[in-house]
Amino acid sequence: MSRIRLQHGFLLLILQVTWLPVFAAAQETDPLFNELELLDCVIDPSETAELGSHIPGVLQSVKVDRGDFVKAGDVIAVLESKVDMASLELARTRVSLTAEIELRRANAEFGERQSKRIEDLYKRSMVSSKEMDQTQTETKLTQLQLNQALDNQKLAELEYARAQAVVDRHTIRSPITGFIMDRFKTLGEYVDDQPIVRIAQLSPLNVEVIIPVEQMGKVEKGMLADVRSDAVDQTWQATVSRIDRVADVASGTYGVRLTLDNPDYEIPAGLRCKVSFISQGNVTETQTASVTQSTYHSIEQVSVSKNLSAEEERSFVDHH
Repeated sequence: MSRIRLQHGFLLLILQVTWLPVFAAAQETDPLFNELELLDCVIDPSETAELGSHIPGVLQSVKVDRGDFVKAGDVIAVLESKVDMASLELARTRVSLTAEIELRRANAEFGERQSKRIEDLYKRSMVSSKEMDQTQTETKLTQLQLNQALDNQKLAELEYARAQAVVDRHTIRSPITGFIMDRFKTLGEYVDDQPIVRIAQLSPLNVEVIIPVEQMGKVEKGMLADVRSDAVDQTWQATVSRIDRVADVASGTYGVRLTLDNPDYEIPAGLRCKVSFISQGNVTETQTASVTQSTYHSIEQVSVSKNLSAEEERSFVDHH
């Protein structure tokens, strides 16, 4: 029985050693093990914004045109704001007026001095308690009037800030750094809910790839890929940043997005391209070598076991 078990063990090990190179070769030729085939892709802007206005109005000026480069915060257009500008100037003037505060402060200081004099006279019984009470009340009123003037000053500052915010809404600024793709409005046109310009952010770029669902799981986030466009005859390297988790039933595909750095804006957007994903090292070769080493180690152990079993069998026969 032990001899039969050893024969079966040797047979399994021989099969492993024989078919292991075939299995490794299959990994190189079978598309399930090899790299993804060359896939079609499109290079798109990472962000596209159609910029409009918070409020309706007539365009006083449009400071950009198609193809212009803008930074985040740059002025794109300005709406007419004569009425709001007048309100802003009025609020600014109110903030700058300090005569009322100075008047109330002078009255409060005089009331303090007057109250001290009356209090001193009252201690020497030279004025009645009625006059003392009247003086203290007037002093308190002057202090309250000063506080009221200071509160009015704070309200005037808030009104000025509000008027400034209203005027700022007439100034339309770019939310991103990029290039003007289209200009839809010009000087003198009325703007309500229509866009004025369209802006595209070109650093970084997005590379959109459609992959068959049969190859799902072969692409991982952070994976590198070579992106080539025949239109400009150049190749770049991009990184997988997003993978769709829901496939399209009709086409049997799912989407993958790669991020392509473009700090100098040398790569144009709107190009068709081909993408080739780069394998993640020599993982397969390492696993194959490990299995081979384990197999030969098992052969050695079985050989030792066979020798020991043979000696035990001869000893049993001699004994009987």
